[in-house]
Amino acid sequence: MDTLTVLFPADEAGAAPIAEFADDFKAADLFPVFEPLLFDLNRAINSRELVLYGTRRDQHAPMMYRGPRLRAEQYRKLYQLVEGRHWRMITDHYVYEFDHYHRNAPYVHVVNEPYLAIPEMAIGGISQYAIDRKFPHGFALKDLDAQSSRFLERVGTPIEDQWYRDIVAQRDHARFGGYADNLVAQEWVNLKRYADATNEWRMRYFDGQVVDVQPNSGQPESCPRPPEELIAKYRSNSAYFTLDIVELEDGTWLYSGLEDGQVCPKALHQSYEDYWRSLARVVEGAPHLPEWVWCLTANVVDEHEVGDDKHVERGTKQFRPGAKVYVAHEWHCSTKDNGGTVIVIGKPRNQWRLIQMYMPRNRLTNFRSKKVYDRRALEMMTRLDRGGLAIGNSPSTSRWWGNTDEDKEAILEAADYYNHDDWAHRQRL
Repeated sequence: MDTLTVLFPADEAGAAPIAEFADDFKAADLFPVFEPLLFDLNRAINSRELVLYGTRRDQHAPMMYRGPRLRAEQYRKLYQLVEGRHWRMITDHYVYEFDHYHRNAPYVHVVNEPYLAIPEMAIGGISQYAIDRKFPHGFALKDLDAQSSRFLERVGTPIEDQWYRDIVAQRDHARFGGYADNLVAQEWVNLKRYADATNEWRMRYFDGQVVDVQPNSGQPESCPRPPEELIAKYRSNSAYFTLDIVELEDGTWLYSGLEDGQVCPKALHQSYEDYWRSLARVVEGAPHLPEWVWCLTANVVDEHEVGDDKHVERGTKQFRPGAKVYVAHEWHCSTKDNGGTVIVIGKPRNQWRLIQMYMPRNRLTNFRSKKVYDRRALEMMTRLDRGGLAIGNSPSTSRWWGNTDEDKEAILEAADYYNHDDWAHRQRL
């Protein structure tokens, strides 16, 4: 990848980043692969207006946000503004929302029972009584925005009313203008200690690749690293995320939190320059997207009969009549899906984004070969295969097509078969 544009919130004058991210901005600017760019976060969130203080070098480069933690609905506004200019954010708002509300979600993807994540709840998002029921033996209070240690104190339950009112007021503190739900209650677990320090690590992933694994609790250098199989085990639909892991008293390891990498602070004692150098190494190593690829293309049918009552519908639930979709060469056939299901990418009704889904092939017509230049489609063609957004990788060889003459011939052959398939034609009548 040649360039990754990094959006930093600007101060009121628009001349510099906000103070909390000034060091981040300076360090990112040291590496040519990054293009730090200032923007007005308040106007983006409150006025739905994307104001950039500068000009992008590469209008086709993907973009990433680096700033205060945003609530899910706030990030969605920013994402929509960027996408509205036909630019590409590395993390869409659906994935961000998952990481935001499910910071203890790694257990969903881990099959070994001893490695479940530690349950947690956002302070202020629920009542104090719900926290009392969730954590009857007390909990650890953490500040997710802290640049130093996140752990604030151990809190016993039941919670005192005045303490809870004070802590909820502190949650939306003035430091970041009330953007973040930064305080969380996490189940208390006993961690192994080395010279009065726990053994906690932060693992960072970009485009399905491990960026770095950093100590995150001030522990001695002699402390053991997390097992390599646990570092490589977790995968997410997010292009950039962090995963925290801790060592328990009995020597086993536990995933303790999942977070979007755009808003997660650097590891404790990690320098800003090292943070961006590690990320630059992975970004520069990401393969380039091809300028174009051949692809089997089709249109969604117009009127067709649906259901036992044979009522007529136009288009499908997801796509309008005549919508153009890109079709993968992998397809499935069974008695339950009307003889064939294909993987398609297309623009759904009343939306600007692209989606990738399975679709009965008798809902498609006019199959043909076409060159695809849309970078969003090229990026999405890898998503099902890599366990990451794959923002820099060329399309998968297992489901999608390439740009060779052999690919073109295979597409023409497939298009001819689908267009003359009498069974699918009869199903649409």
